[in-house]
Amino acid sequence: MKDVSQPSNKEVPGLAALEPGYYRVMDQVVFLETDVRQVFPTDNVSVQAESLNDYAQALREIEGGKYFHSHAPHSKADVARMIYDHWKAQNRRPEKTLSTIQRNVSRHYDKFGEGGQ
Repeated sequence: MKDVSQPSNKEVPGLAALEPGYYRVMDQVVFLETDVRQVFPTDNVSVQAESLNDYAQALREIEGGKYFHSHAPHSKADVARMIYDHWKAQNRRPEKTLSTIQRNVSRHYDKFGEGGQ
């Protein structure tokens, strides 16, 4: 964080007496993506339910869509395993192998990385 504060024309209480005040201005503030995700949860409302493929629908169902737009902090392989386990728990026997699911999950995230949907 870079402090580019400017002096103000008002004085503020100091330890012994009044002293010059400053307008606090911060520049080049950096936030961690994981912290931002906790404060601003992903809103999946913009994606229409009709346009979702099986993978996107499963991602929406897992933990309330937490990994729909990004797999962070997990790897894509971990998210693919979550989808596989999710389908298995629903007694939907996935016809696809785990590697096929991983490939399609990777395509899903690549699509969002390019500004898609």
